[in-house]
Amino acid sequence: PKGVDKKDLNKTVKRTITVNKPAGSTVDASQETTLTRTATVDEVTGQVTYGKWTTSKLDKYNAPEIPGYTPSQAEVPAVDQVTVDYTDPKIEITYTPNEQTGKITYVDPN
Repeated sequence: PKGVDKKDLNKTVKRTITVNKPAGSTVDASQETTLTRTATVDEVTGQVTYGKWTTSKLDKYNAPEIPGYTPSQAEVPAVDQVTVDYTDPKIEITYTPNEQTGKITYVDPN
């Protein structure tokens, strides 16, 4: 019956994580999880009654370490309670070069 298709009972939730590396390449580190719910159909009236959506979680993500650079966000924290109302935050990680220092030593033969 209408209202109990896969799209009615399943919802994919996504957290977009894009890593922009210093050399110009990008890495898609996005995470997805699927939430589900049940449906009961009254065979006489055809009325569909939905159950509650399940919840899920998204794991912590650690930005790759790149020598000489610091990420804008070293860690994207875990989300322990992803609900059907979760909004994709579209996280973008960029890198800035670390300050370089040097030491100059003059050698005088006298």
